[in-house]
Amino acid sequence: MKIYYQRNEIEALLAPGASPRYASNRVLKSSVRAALLPSINTMKIVGLIQLPGAMTGMMIAGASPTEATRVQIMVMYMISASVTMGTMIASLLSYRAFFNKAHQLIETS
Repeated sequence: MKIYYQRNEIEALLAPGASPRYASNRVLKSSVRAALLPSINTMKIVGLIQLPGAMTGMMIAGASPTEATRVQIMVMYMISASVTMGTMIASLLSYRAFFNKAHQLIETS
């Protein structure tokens, strides 16, 4: 996964009058995608390679494997949803910090 940081492309979109959100859309999408990869990869291996704590604890306590799996799936979805919401909120609120009031990209180095 390649994260796009293309300053020239963003400035080329800003020059004719594009909004900062439109100009930085590609960078935002790739950064959100990169931030969500660990969560998605964790969901792929749960139950096959990794036995999570809630599932293992319930099965040791005597619960049925089906019920333990349902609880663990719910926990994994809640974790993934919170990571997704946090990533989206952080990226949508922070991109504005890279532009000044005249919609120019701020020099960062």
